[in-house]
Amino acid sequence: MASRIRKASEEPIDGLIVTIPNSDIAAAVIDVQRQRPGLPIVVMNIGLESARQQGFLSVLQNNVAAGELIGNALLDKGARSFVCLGAVPFVQTFADRCSGVLKAFRARGLNLTDSFSNRTIMVNRTNDSQQVFRTVKSHLGKYPNVDSIIALSTLTVDLAVEISLNKTGNPVPGRPGGLWVGTFELNENMIEYVKSGTIVAATSQSPYLQGAIPVLEIFLMVSSKQRLQVDTIWTGPTLLDASNVEAEYAQDHSGDLFDFIAQNKTAVVFNRNISLEKTRWKEALGGIIEATTLFGWNTISATSVPELEGVQNTLLSAGSGTTGNLAESRYGPYKGIQGVIMSLADKEQYSELLNNTVMGPNMPIMGIGTVDNWVPLPSRVVFHGPSDTAIGSTFSSQILKNGFGIPLCLIELNGPWWQEGHCIQLHKFLATIYGEARVGRLEDMMMKIDAKASDLVFNSSEIQERAAFHNEHWYKRQDNESTLSPDEQRIINAFSEQATLPFDSILCTSIPLYEVVAKIYPNLKKIRGSAASIGLSPLTESATLREGLPLLSKAAPDSSSPGVFVMGTSTKAIHSLANNQYITGILNPQQYIQGFHSVLSLSIRMMYPNRAKVFNQFLATGPVPINYVCEPGTYYSSGRSIPESMEGSAGAFQGIPMNLSPYTSTDFSSEDTDTVLCVDPDGHVKVRSMCTRCSAGTYSNYSDALKCSSCPSGLTTTGVGQVSCVDCSDGNCGSSSGICLNF
Repeated sequence: MASRIRKASEEPIDGLIVTIPNSDIAAAVIDVQRQRPGLPIVVMNIGLESARQQGFLSVLQNNVAAGELIGNALLDKGARSFVCLGAVPFVQTFADRCSGVLKAFRARGLNLTDSFSNRTIMVNRTNDSQQVFRTVKSHLGKYPNVDSIIALSTLTVDLAVEISLNKTGNPVPGRPGGLWVGTFELNENMIEYVKSGTIVAATSQSPYLQGAIPVLEIFLMVSSKQRLQVDTIWTGPTLLDASNVEAEYAQDHSGDLFDFIAQNKTAVVFNRNISLEKTRWKEALGGIIEATTLFGWNTISATSVPELEGVQNTLLSAGSGTTGNLAESRYGPYKGIQGVIMSLADKEQYSELLNNTVMGPNMPIMGIGTVDNWVPLPSRVVFHGPSDTAIGSTFSSQILKNGFGIPLCLIELNGPWWQEGHCIQLHKFLATIYGEARVGRLEDMMMKIDAKASDLVFNSSEIQERAAFHNEHWYKRQDNESTLSPDEQRIINAFSEQATLPFDSILCTSIPLYEVVAKIYPNLKKIRGSAASIGLSPLTESATLREGLPLLSKAAPDSSSPGVFVMGTSTKAIHSLANNQYITGILNPQQYIQGFHSVLSLSIRMMYPNRAKVFNQFLATGPVPINYVCEPGTYYSSGRSIPESMEGSAGAFQGIPMNLSPYTSTDFSSEDTDTVLCVDPDGHVKVRSMCTRCSAGTYSNYSDALKCSSCPSGLTTTGVGQVSCVDCSDGNCGSSSGICLNF
């Protein structure tokens, strides 16, 4: 299998879905990653630790939790001691499952002092069955008090049953054999054993989903260049016993996500439709549209709870066979609306929906936006988006790495609650670094601005004009540009010498706020340029503050250039970052996949209504920092002109074309975006204008090099833009000295 995986790097594939049961397979996958950097890779079924170490997304069950489920099921029957039964070759999955069982037993106060490995019997099923049987009985003799045996896979479940049925001992009510039996996987022949109680319980890891979800994740990575920021999508475990084994086993082995969704389901897209959310909600809505179209969902829009109740009543009253009638759905347990997808911008509206009696207490709710501790997440709720804590931590890191100190944090007047949450967490992290006395109060660091996206006017002619002259201002307002609004003046005043705090940067918690800052940026630069020393830069502090925080910018920040950091994306903001104008850093919350995954999560919840507690309740989609980067084989040269084409020689700018999804706020022509920028899967914008290929005879083997290194004597490169040197070939070396001519 390892050799087949390595050959995948030579094939024209768009992604790789793989299981990693051992170190040989892990090494092969790493080789593919080296040969095909940026290739989407998803691990399924087995390989959690390897996936986490390499940064791959994994789709599998929590095997330790599965062990705990089986352990508790056995304990409830009266079990007090156990052994695990595994088959060679040994895999980490077996260790996790048996350790979970031991964890459950110890949690109940049982004094089992030995390790799970000592309680694991490994057998080779290729050997003679009678010999295997005798081996297991011999091991059991070491544990005379054992009353339970746990089969770690389908390879040993029939053996575990046989051992139990042939073990003599005092009969126990409800136990057909001499041992309680538990297992983690079933085959069709074992269902009757569970129903009869011969096997106390098993677990399901939703194998269909382990195959279906990776395909959809690869599709998203390729089509949108975005991926979830969680390391694992959990598909199990679900406990199977006599009460549910038949139905759940059938669901696992006959379910089809697309066939299920095609049964005329309806979801309601529910938000208050406030203009201040437009730049975020628009892209999330785009993901919803793409997913509902792909899956065949019917969607209805509602903006208030009474309107939502009206939709519910209409669907419930529809006659049999009427389009939209959900009462006779093939799978779903809910009547009428099958689920609600909503923005979490409004706390009150979310609480009102949770407590609504018309929809019922089990109606699935898919949340989009930003979440933090205040958000109650009952099992029927799944949240998609970044957390405020992650945003605050990432922004503070970006600010420090770029050599800035204290930012003015801008939020919209009457905007979504999470904008203030961004500022709160940012203030918290900076206070931890500098001390609260130096950072000041939160209210001194935060400013509310009346920024309305609807005030911005864009049309095709203006877009083309600004695309041609992108060293000019990027905005056009309905009002007179020479006139400053009161809010704009307040921002400028905050950077004066009389300001409460020595701000040296600005955090815009939305794109409309960035539009405001872009207009007054020359004013801010002028003020900072006249100040002798303004701002608390970590560059002037002790070295300990800088430890582990290498600069992303290529030089210490110019005291006349305030840093501008933005939450959210638009092509205009990306261009500003790429051309070193106004923006220092961007965090992308990846709203598109928030919308797409909200539909996918709802579909899975509907297909598996009894497994709500198993699946992820929080799917982080960000924040993803966007920074320019010079690839190995190039060096930073701070050029300003932007060429017409991104095509280059091997080793230079081999990136994926920029794709912010069709629903991103677009301020430039698609041709301009495609030819100017490209982005790698980590969110790094590659800008040809800022990087120069290493000349022949020189190389760079790491990102963001400030210069290229000369090849040692006797070595050269095969051309420009190289990451290493090679031996001199015939015709490329000098005279007797053997020094390469460095063509």
